Amino acid sequence: MKTFRSSVHWAIVAATVTAWACADGAGAPSAAVDEDAARPVLRSLANNVLAPTYAEFQTAADALEVGASAHAEAVASGGDTAASDAALREAYAAAWVAWQRAEVMQLGPAAGAKGVGGAFGRDEVYSWPLVNPCRVDQELVALSYTGSDFFEGQPVNAYGFDALEYLVFAEGTDNACAPQLQINADGGWDALGEETIRERRAAYAAAVAGGIAEQAATLAQAWATGGVWNSALADPPSGAFETVQIAVDEVLGAMFYVDKVLKDAKLARPAGILGCTADICLDGIEAPLSRRSGEAVLANLEGFSRLYHGGSDPAAHDGFDDMLRAAGEGALADEITADIDAAIAALSAIDEPFADALTADPAALDAAHAAVAELTDDLKGDFPAVLALNIPSEAAGDAD
Repeated sequence: MKTFRSSVHWAIVAATVTAWACADGAGAPSAAVDEDAARPVLRSLANNVLAPTYAEFQTAADALEVGASAHAEAVASGGDTAASDAALREAYAAAWVAWQRAEVMQLGPAAGAKGVGGAFGRDEVYSWPLVNPCRVDQELVALSYTGSDFFEGQPVNAYGFDALEYLVFAEGTDNACAPQLQINADGGWDALGEETIRERRAAYAAAVAGGIAEQAATLAQAWATGGVWNSALADPPSGAFETVQIAVDEVLGAMFYVDKVLKDAKLARPAGILGCTADICLDGIEAPLSRRSGEAVLANLEGFSRLYHGGSDPAAHDGFDDMLRAAGEGALADEITADIDAAIAALSAIDEPFADALTADPAALDAAHAAVAELTDDLKGDFPAVLALNIPSEAAGDAD
């Protein structure tokens, strides 16, 4: 598998939104960040946030690869696959949640075109909302996932968690392509038969899980203590981050994931609040087949909390909250912590998959969206102003 992107990716990324990837200095404050206060935060982010989060993901991704391979072998053998299927789904859930924490940390190699050192590593693992189950079905018929150059030659929505969810959780033997497309028009799909479709889905899933594990290892190595990106963040300008200001601005840009993606794409659109002309838009729900949209946003907020507090334990780690206190803004530091907790509580109160909640009560996500909006208001308001941070240009002047 490619270390990070090929030219195929550029055609894809031009058609999708990567606005949350980085900060570029728009709306720059006149003052500069307090470097003495920022340096311990950057070290804590490198060692107590990025390193352990990507290590957790690597461990879960390795277990996912094992589970997917075992299930593929069970299906190919023609025996009872109930146990291997259940184990695969459990491993998928663990890796999915671990990734959703890291999803908020799109820095360095995980970032997109605007990020310092951006190599689109995130899209290698997960390309949502750019998904294409029909493309997955087409590659299944063509057996292209068996080729050594599969990950080099295919667009990102043919693999990663998007494709894996479809391969693992799709029911029945129908495909997602229109009747006029070749796999249906020439009878290629129908010719496979039920058993061959099951075998190929399992084998394809094993190949995709292997690719995810490889990318997890690459990212974990980059961010491990002593790794090139860990060192760059912990001690600018020794690496790619040329100044402390650039480093903290990149972190802030990553944190805006909760605004542009979590709040707007994952909550507002399905709930009919933004970008949806109907009362609700079920087609905008993340993870519709695994039905884990709620787990995803809670993990996103956990990842955000780690970035804000400089680790999983606010009392033990140096974070942006400590920078605010050093600047005499302890009340604001506490307010943001309270907003994080309130957003988590509001999302935790939705105890069923988003699709079910929205169908039963079209306003089910409104309270959660409002709670996240309170948090993102802080992210775009006094927080960056007090600390002299540059918010992403895409967020400047944005209204909730």
